[in-house]
Amino acid sequence: MTDRTNHVEKLDRIMEQLAESVLELSDETILAEITESGADPQEEAERTRLVLRQALDNVRKRPESDQHPIHRREASRT
Repeated sequence: MTDRTNHVEKLDRIMEQLAESVLELSDETILAEITESGADPQEEAERTRLVLRQALDNVRKRPESDQHPIHRREASRT
């Protein structure tokens, strides 16, 4: 396994674990954390949607052979 492949796999695992930890939080907990940080929940929600849309657009632009299987499935839904 190359160093790059190993590095990418480690990043994939970190991102999956981060996503899982966020999904385990209740809406109330997320809203409380955002509010406590002084941010506006509506602005943060819009910023998050924008980041996700940009990421999906970037995945769609890549050749399918370069996409992670999960990304291929998500990109094909729209």
